[in-house]
Amino acid sequence: MSRRPGFTLLEVLIAGALAAAMFAALLSTIRDGRTALTTAARSQAAMAVARNHLALVEPDISHALQHQRGRDGAFDWRVEIARTATAAPPPGVVASFLHSREAQAVLYAIEVDVSWSSLGRTGHVRLATHRLGFAAPRPEGEE
Repeated sequence: MSRRPGFTLLEVLIAGALAAAMFAALLSTIRDGRTALTTAARSQAAMAVARNHLALVEPDISHALQHQRGRDGAFDWRVEIARTATAAPPPGVVASFLHSREAQAVLYAIEVDVSWSSLGRTGHVRLATHRLGFAAPRPEGEE
């Protein structure tokens, strides 16, 4: 029996299976790349939201609300402000009396959390910093 040039059915089936496997791997790579791109874009937008809320903390931080929450589009945000340290008056009774009516330097810790959901996954960004503020002087008669 003479052999004709061409491919056998088995060779065509194997070539088709290899092409299908390579196509499936390519589609998986494209899907993973799209997911990574979407996640990176959401993270970048969430970071911008966090920076904006950090910038909006009042310059006179001693009067800012300690707990703030809200929603910006697809992002839920939370700002926490806590007093972490207060400058002590100079030592001595006279110095303490002289400085008792002055505002004291206070160190505040500020945290901004932003979270979101996208493509069935949740993401989270947190910014934390410290700011120096001043506490109001103590009222008359209060020690």
